Amino acid sequence: EDDWDEQYLDCELYFFFFQAEDGIRDAQESRGLGDVYKRQVHGVFTNDTKYIVAGDQGGIVNLYNLEQERIVHKFGTKDYHAVVALRVTPNSRYIVTLNNHSLMTVWDLELRELHFKVDTSNLQGSNVTNLAVTPDNQFIIATSLNKWIYVFSFQTKALVKAKQSLELTKDPQIQITADNKYLITSVANAGIKVQLLNGLTEVHTLRDTNSSSMLNNEVRSLVLT
Repeated sequence: EDDWDEQYLDCELYFFFFQAEDGIRDAQESRGLGDVYKRQVHGVFTNDTKYIVAGDQGGIVNLYNLEQERIVHKFGTKDYHAVVALRVTPNSRYIVTLNNHSLMTVWDLELRELHFKVDTSNLQGSNVTNLAVTPDNQFIIATSLNKWIYVFSFQTKALVKAKQSLELTKDPQIQITADNKYLITSVANAGIKVQLLNGLTEVHTLRDTNSSSMLNNEVRSLVLT
């Protein structure tokens, strides 16, 4: 039997919280608690764990420095077009956002400036709702309510491929495998489609065809191990 009085656990514990008076401290702008909860609608860590990137309902993307415990930069201007999707490239170089007026914006986190932007409402199919970034930091994958898949290049700053896929769910979920080979999307009747990222050609569709309860259901979340 172990003697628990002589056992020690070596670990580090981190706490993240909003300060009740001002939310996360900001030397330039102080906000009340209610405003903090309303405004910060999307937040992700950079992969180097130096920053939290948070988009808000006013259209601003805030860069929080974890060591300094404050906002160190604000991307964009307050236009009241809420950020509805936000991604950071695996190399922590670019921030990709989408607002509720279909404007996709790419910010250079290192240079703290605009890299490029695309008004996706002008694209065939439009109504983009979801974003993903390829593990090699080369492309942005976007999906729309009208069942289109778009591929944008960080290098050329432009759309390089668009394809309609009528099987996609209304709000398609997307993931990209770590080897940069496959695109995984949610499709109708609780299905999952696997496509080659290069060319967007279908490899296989996974669906439980023996279960009637799966009909008309949708996959709401995708996570890759």
